[in-house]
Amino acid sequence: HLGQDPEVFKLLCAIAWPGCRRSEAQSYGGSWRNMYCSRPRLRTDGIYVVKWSTARFGTDEGHGTKEAGKNYYKPVIISCMYRVFLFL
Repeated sequence: HLGQDPEVFKLLCAIAWPGCRRSEAQSYGGSWRNMYCSRPRLRTDGIYVVKWSTARFGTDEGHGTKEAGKNYYKPVIISCMYRVFLFL
């Protein structure tokens, strides 16, 4: 079976981690398949979504209740941004 052939997984490991050696596979039980399935790698066969939020204070523009020189209207603008990476 092609899915059990160690040479296939050796080639996949060489593509995923250029310069990988047999000594690195020893820490995964000596199996190229275990190394390929267990070792973290950047996947390029799916989708990555990155979300980040920022908060900033807006201007009060004279709205709100003012007592003793204090302005209790302090708007906060929260922005959520998404970046999507799609690999086909």
